[in-house]
Amino acid sequence: MFVVASALVLSCGKVPRVDVPENSVPIGFSASVSAATKGMKPDDSTILISEGNKASIFATRVYEDVPEQVFSNRILTCDNVPHPSTPSIPMSSSWSYTPVEYWKNNGDYYFSAVFPYDGSNAIDNTYSLNVSYFAGSNTDMMVARTYQNASFSKDPVNLEFKHTTSAVRFLFGKSSPSDADQYTLTSFQLENLIPSGVFSMVTRVTSELVISSGNWAVSSMYSTLFSWTAYTPGDRKTITHPSSAGDPDGYLGREAERRCPRMHACASAFLTTTVIRSKRC
Repeated sequence: MFVVASALVLSCGKVPRVDVPENSVPIGFSASVSAATKGMKPDDSTILISEGNKASIFATRVYEDVPEQVFSNRILTCDNVPHPSTPSIPMSSSWSYTPVEYWKNNGDYYFSAVFPYDGSNAIDNTYSLNVSYFAGSNTDMMVARTYQNASFSKDPVNLEFKHTTSAVRFLFGKSSPSDADQYTLTSFQLENLIPSGVFSMVTRVTSELVISSGNWAVSSMYSTLFSWTAYTPGDRKTITHPSSAGDPDGYLGREAERRCPRMHACASAFLTTTVIRSKRC
């Protein structure tokens, strides 16, 4: 929430003048994560909602068929996160930017946003938003789109972010609980993968945002995205028997900051591994 206040300065000197449009309201923002997540806990909003996180904000105002750009890849910073116990807004937050923009008394405002902030790869031509993405960056790209008519509401704009990528995890486990069966992972590759693409969505609409494969366009050839090899015996990874088949690595029960890294991809991948098995005598 933005607050416009005047301060009484009890000292000598001039008080700086701040020009605020008469009878106007600052454009404020709140953000939340859609419950329809991919590859992660449905209630895990910490990827987006964490103090200091930054997103790109775009906005176009249209009045009497004349478009006016209000925000063009401005930085939105998360500066207030409600306590998780707050029942009415468990996944919401407030975001700030500078300099402050003010609502005009009329016009249709079309907002779109990208998380995380991207100063060069996110482009909005006032009709559509296009974002270049590389799967190997290990970041979960999210987008939001909303509409507000200034004649009816000047409330803070609620940006409901939705995932554009999927988190891919690879788990290795042995079916036998016996210590006599020992397995070691020595190499790991992600092959035949399209590592980059361009996400596009129409921005000057009032309908709810629905994300599908149709939003993506391929921008590269198939290639090997990731490759790992244990060159020494000490680098090999021991494969164990999971204590819980439903949550073999404890991923679903861990706190967000303790979770293992995620691989985000725009396409399916083939897995190539070499496993050494040794038996006790």
